[in-house]
Amino acid sequence: MTEHRPWARLEVVKGEAEAVAVAGDGVEVAGGALRIFRDDEGVVFVKAASKGVKVRGKEVGEEMTALVDDGDRIKVTGTAWEDGPVEYVVELVESDDGDDDSEHGFVTADYDMGKVLGTGNFATVRLGVCRKTGRKVAIKVCDKAKFARVQHRVGALLDEVSILRALQHPHILQLYDSYETEDHLYLVLELVSGGDLFDRIVDAGKLSEATARRVLRQVLEAVAYMHDEGVVHRDIKPENILLASRKGVETKVSDFGISRMLSVENGTTMGTMCGTPQYIAPEIVARTAYDAKVDMWSLGVLLYVMLSGDYPFVDNAPLTIPEQIQRGLYSEGAKDLCRRLMQHDPAIRWSAPQALTHPWIRGAELVETPFPDADPPASASDDESGDKRRGAPRHKAVVSVMISRAIAALDDRKGSTATAIAKYIAANYDAPPTRAELKRALAAATKAGRITHSGSRYKLGG
Repeated sequence: MTEHRPWARLEVVKGEAEAVAVAGDGVEVAGGALRIFRDDEGVVFVKAASKGVKVRGKEVGEEMTALVDDGDRIKVTGTAWEDGPVEYVVELVESDDGDDDSEHGFVTADYDMGKVLGTGNFATVRLGVCRKTGRKVAIKVCDKAKFARVQHRVGALLDEVSILRALQHPHILQLYDSYETEDHLYLVLELVSGGDLFDRIVDAGKLSEATARRVLRQVLEAVAYMHDEGVVHRDIKPENILLASRKGVETKVSDFGISRMLSVENGTTMGTMCGTPQYIAPEIVARTAYDAKVDMWSLGVLLYVMLSGDYPFVDNAPLTIPEQIQRGLYSEGAKDLCRRLMQHDPAIRWSAPQALTHPWIRGAELVETPFPDADPPASASDDESGDKRRGAPRHKAVVSVMISRAIAALDDRKGSTATAIAKYIAANYDAPPTRAELKRALAAATKAGRITHSGSRYKLGG
């Protein structure tokens, strides 16, 4: 018989009962009143067999499930167990600290909220589990006040909900539910565990053509669908393309915060200046009316970034876009598709259905490699600071994204120091920038207003 090392203990703090060591697939507790177990990713759950089981002071509900974290208290009342009330405290061998969810009110009646998965300018994403079904989800908690300071229109948050409800596609992140309070908007979303495409490109240096083609094909299918439904994303970039898992290549287009639903009533063109500078189409920059073709330009930039590991617009480079495509990409098929997507004139820029017919997208001559394998990186080299690392030099716009993510994750009200930012990036990216690259990117991001600088500390720009 195989012996399993306990991964949790339930110590008795009130009542008459024995302490419980939890190992293997979990155990039943308090005469079967509840079962404590964990999934393959180490997330711990309690499932109540009857009423009278409380976690963190909240009733779990008969045949319902709740998340459990280190230090949580589980109370079993006499109605659930004949031997009388008993209260346990959970001690996990390995655990992640969760945040207090008391402020989230009625949302926790349907979903138990666990650890923080990520943070941004105005939102925090937390692990959740549906109390009725036990399905794990991601709960995006949007702070309305912070959003208004960034986007200047709280109604845009509700637009995102309406758009996500209208879209059902295997390569678009699914919205299961939403809740609204005076201060917050909660989006209950499909949970994915593979991170985003930006991190994968940075870690790999660049992607192989076979992998980039597979990613682009899936995103094109999603964009063709959303355009057919009248939705323009307006912020397609690697950071907004999620991976369903760390193995394989299944993508999910996410973050519809600045998307727009076009119709005869709402209009078929737009004029708002928005998007991420490295990915926005020329007609947006020119502040002229534009349509869904702006997403196609962004997809052209995405293709270039995946295959080259850099942006097609290098500072002070006296090259036209076709010249940069010729220089930065390898195969003629990829070059041809990229040129068709990055046409200055949107009238001749290819649509998503057209792009899906391109020979490079349909071709099978390349042997697909497991994601995130990439073409061999350049050999390590020294820069003026004496640092050495793997891969090609990082463009400061790429490093700027890393910096913004680091500041958001560190979440220091006083601001983050350059040292703290550098340590975070080094811990989260396989090929971090050199000190000189980080210094240049901090200066550029400050000048552009993406971050602010006071003394030795940096904060996200408003």
